[in-house]
Amino acid sequence: MKSAWRGWAAMVLLLIAAAVILQRVVASGSQLSWTTFHWLPVLVALAATVLQELLNPWLAKLSLRAIGQDGGYWRLLGIVTTTSASNAVIPLPAGIPLRVWLQKRWLGISYPDSTLAAVLESFVSYGVLGLAAILSMVAWAPDLLRRTASLHSWILLCCTLAMLAVAALCIRLLINRYAPTVATLFRLKRSSRLGWKSLLAVAAINILGVALAYVRIVLLGWALSVSALDWGLVFTGLVVSRLAGVASMIPMGLGARDVSLGYFLILAGASASSATAWVILDRLVMTIPYLMIGLLSMPMLRRAQQTTDSGSKDSSRIV
Repeated sequence: MKSAWRGWAAMVLLLIAAAVILQRVVASGSQLSWTTFHWLPVLVALAATVLQELLNPWLAKLSLRAIGQDGGYWRLLGIVTTTSASNAVIPLPAGIPLRVWLQKRWLGISYPDSTLAAVLESFVSYGVLGLAAILSMVAWAPDLLRRTASLHSWILLCCTLAMLAVAALCIRLLINRYAPTVATLFRLKRSSRLGWKSLLAVAAINILGVALAYVRIVLLGWALSVSALDWGLVFTGLVVSRLAGVASMIPMGLGARDVSLGYFLILAGASASSATAWVILDRLVMTIPYLMIGLLSMPMLRRAQQTTDSGSKDSSRIV
């Protein structure tokens, strides 16, 4: 438990560092000023992010139902926020393995079932995100290459290489990690055990989550008094940067997501200083809610662990 608290402390320090960087960016930006900064949109954006975090356990719950399992909402809330926090403090993608372990320990769901549900949730979630990215690129960024070339040729080269790298990483991820799970899903489909209604509900919640994320990013733009933007291109940047962060396999998409989002914000019409402050503020607003929910859920998870341990001891005595 001490190591867990050290992890939370590390996250708090990272948030403080991000806040300091944001302050310096605003202080040095020629088009930014604390006097024009609006706090009400930030508070509403935080509320939208909290609502999004409260929806996430339903993704896990419905994915479990799709394969004939289930778990309590509040325990899943603690598990989901804890695993999300782990990706911010552990230098490797530990979210799914940690969730599988916690669901086995605190919900009694087997490792194969937990893994299958988590991967199934990932397929649906990233499928919705990918579809949103494709549709938004067609609708609002058909001339993306021309816009990029109008900035600098080296930016076009870097973005092209980045997109090729993302595609290669996605293909490798699908081949190396998910091939056995796909085979299991096909077996479940043939045996009519796969809950398609639950999967449709997972897709619907993901669509709602994307909408809430867009509300958050727009509100943060208003907080920074950014105007005269192509808001469709901002939406494109939101979903594409999320995919870039996932494909990078870096915890929380740190760096890959932020750079790609900032790139699209500049294409949409924001200045470099505004885009930098916007990206940092978005990172803070995304992280604070699950940090708070995770800290509040830790006592509940500790009690669940004690209950599980005492139950195991009683069983061993009976035997």
